[in-house]
Amino acid sequence: MKTLNNWQLHKLRQILFNQPYKVEMSLTEWRGTLFEQYKLYVEMADKISERRNTANSFFLTANTLLITIFGGLVAFRSESEGNRPFPIVQLREDPILGFVAIGAALAGVALCVTWYSLIIRYRNLNQQKFAVIQELEQHLPAKPYLAEENVPVEGNTGLTKAERYIPIVFGFLYGAIIISLLTIYISGLIPIKR
Repeated sequence: MKTLNNWQLHKLRQILFNQPYKVEMSLTEWRGTLFEQYKLYVEMADKISERRNTANSFFLTANTLLITIFGGLVAFRSESEGNRPFPIVQLREDPILGFVAIGAALAGVALCVTWYSLIIRYRNLNQQKFAVIQELEQHLPAKPYLAEENVPVEGNTGLTKAERYIPIVFGFLYGAIIISLLTIYISGLIPIKR
């Protein structure tokens, strides 16, 4: 997790905690209230993680479906042709099919860009939430989140780092599809000398 510098930490404390004269309660009441606020904030951080997982599931399903449709189209067309390879020439002869395929691949690229952006946004949001949680822990008897962050784990690259690669891989697949389709069209425009 990103560490706050001294100025950022001071600013966070100013915003997070009321001045003592503004709080009209005993120290015990104050700590009880702080603990309740801490529990609520941790629950909110968990809900952000749940939303992140739901968004990842949606984008993974949508991209898998789109790639499966491309694969299914190729398999269906080659099977209907007696298991011969997909008739590439048909894409030149039926430009609507090619345009639809390019449009679907561009939609896939847009999905990947959106997915990647959301992953980064959720990562930043979680960093902000955990910075506040760790500051609240400074006033509680235990600091579980701070302790968890300092436990060494072998080979832990972090969820965000690993999950960022998935939309990139799908993006490359869509890019390969687009390049292939455009190559087919361009090669169809250039007369082949025999």
